[in-house]
Amino acid sequence: MPIIHTNFPVFIKLLPAMSLLLLMGCSEPPAEEKIIRPVKSILVEEHLAAEIINMPGKVRAADKVDLSFQVSGRMTKINILSGQRVTEGTLLAELDSRDFDSNLKAARAEYRRANSDFLRTKELVEKQLVSKADFDFKRARKDIAEADLEKATKAVSDSQLKAPFSGLVAARYVTKFQDVQAKQPIISLQDISSLEVVIYIPENGIPRDFTAEERENIDAVAKFEDVAGQVFPLHLKEYSAEADSQTQLFTLIFEMDYPESLSIFPGMSVGVEITIPSSMDEHYLLLPSTAIFADKSGSDQQYVWLVDAASHTVSKQAVTLGMLRSDKIEIISGVEPGMRVITAGVNYLFEGETVRLMNANVGM
Repeated sequence: MPIIHTNFPVFIKLLPAMSLLLLMGCSEPPAEEKIIRPVKSILVEEHLAAEIINMPGKVRAADKVDLSFQVSGRMTKINILSGQRVTEGTLLAELDSRDFDSNLKAARAEYRRANSDFLRTKELVEKQLVSKADFDFKRARKDIAEADLEKATKAVSDSQLKAPFSGLVAARYVTKFQDVQAKQPIISLQDISSLEVVIYIPENGIPRDFTAEERENIDAVAKFEDVAGQVFPLHLKEYSAEADSQTQLFTLIFEMDYPESLSIFPGMSVGVEITIPSSMDEHYLLLPSTAIFADKSGSDQQYVWLVDAASHTVSKQAVTLGMLRSDKIEIISGVEPGMRVITAGVNYLFEGETVRLMNANVGM
């Protein structure tokens, strides 16, 4: 009978590893972690009825000035370019000052001589050694020389053009080495620390409650096409009480703080949305249009997703829509103040789904 030899010690050593492999093969795969979808939401609130007007407008600088020299001469320096920002006191341009410097030296010398003659005559008249008429003549010469010195000093100063305020160089009208005349526009400087937004509105577009007493209640914002989703508060500065004789339009001027994070310059187009509260005590509910969705069955019924405050689960709620007011829709029925409504990604949710609120403390 043949004898079978077995390497028993090696088998014993491999037994634990084999058992472990068998156990791993029989165990169930780990359960996948459930992902809770983050959502944006708002609390439904009542809003006072208001009249909303949307008009195109133009941005302009609050202050604009054409700078010029007060003296004539040849331009030797112009240190700025159109579109450049400058601070108050910046030297913008300079004329050849050699003639002005020479005139200043001559005026200074003449003043010193006239003043010395006046002081000597003053001592003599006190001692009654010269006549009063001679003293008056010397004093008049001194006063004239002093006035000429002031003019010569001012002429030297006027040969330099400095920025009267911080702003934006809108235009440059001359070039270096050009002969310029006094009062000739050299540079257009705009103060853009605050901007103005101008709109023109027809007679039938003026709200019923648009009066001087109500201007503080007017809520206006500016919207720029290149800055989607962002608005800039406006304050009504003034408006014309009489229509333009040619266009028959009324002018409204709003103030806007300059947004340092954006490049907004005079001349740009802007949309202006004006909201004026109604004198009637009416209220309505508004929701963003992104919160509304239609049933996938193809019916005309519109819905929103409500969020349960305790479980953070969502449920579909039918609503009746009213008027479109700017970028929001009036809700006639279906929701009540205090309910929380999903405002984004509504087509990807399902009934009873648990969500995570991204802005749970933010209302409308």
